[in-house]
Amino acid sequence: MNQSNIAVPVNHPLAANPALQESRAHPELLRLARQYSGFAGTPHNALSLIAGLRSGNAVTLDNEGETLHFNPPATRMGWEHVQKILSLAREGLSSIGIERPNPAQIVTALMGGTLSIGMAMVQLPGVLRLYCAGAAWSRIAQSFVIPFPRLS
Repeated sequence: MNQSNIAVPVNHPLAANPALQESRAHPELLRLARQYSGFAGTPHNALSLIAGLRSGNAVTLDNEGETLHFNPPATRMGWEHVQKILSLAREGLSSIGIERPNPAQIVTALMGGTLSIGMAMVQLPGVLRLYCAGAAWSRIAQSFVIPFPRLS
């Protein structure tokens, strides 16, 4: 995916996001958006996730006419922590068989909660909740039964 595919049109709601305005030209934002747009469902969702996690501002995820908002419990964080949090959420969902999550599943992986997987209910601890509580990356990975070196 090239950078033009992840540009935010001026009339798009994300264009008014102050966190995105602050970091929109940052090469790391563009790199992470390319890396996580498949996970987030769209390049715009990836931009919103990354900018929101980075700044601690509200995140908006859209999927087929439905819009979901959430506020990360952390304030600002570095690019490396944004990368690790999204990697843990993606790997955690993948470990329970969810390869192309919808926005609600992404929010549950990040914030914690229960997901219905087939006939089972799966309780997820929430990558962001554990991170904000001071948990080590290896402990967060173990809570999803992810081998720690597997994180990218």
